[in-house]
Amino acid sequence: MRTRFGTLVERLFPYKRPIVVVGHIVLFLASYLAVFILRFEGGIPHDQWIFFLRTVPLLVAIRVVVFALFRVHEGLWRYVGIRDLVDIFKAVSVSSAIFVAVL
Repeated sequence: MRTRFGTLVERLFPYKRPIVVVGHIVLFLASYLAVFILRFEGGIPHDQWIFFLRTVPLLVAIRVVVFALFRVHEGLWRYVGIRDLVDIFKAVSVSSAIFVAVL
């Protein structure tokens, strides 16, 4: 007996990689916003909002490219291991260094 969830997963399976990439982008945006919220204790000044909005596209572009180069989007979370975590750490480190250098 198939459930609605099982049928939905089967339909979305061919689109797994784009869904993972979109999920990564959402996490990039959420973490970058969280940094600003923590830095300014919830009250982000107007000039910093402008800076945030101007730098978000650059951050997302750099992270997507670097994550693709490190093939972070290709792993299966069911079989994740230390090597995958090291690759994620490397991808985040390299993309952050590039982002800071470009800024």
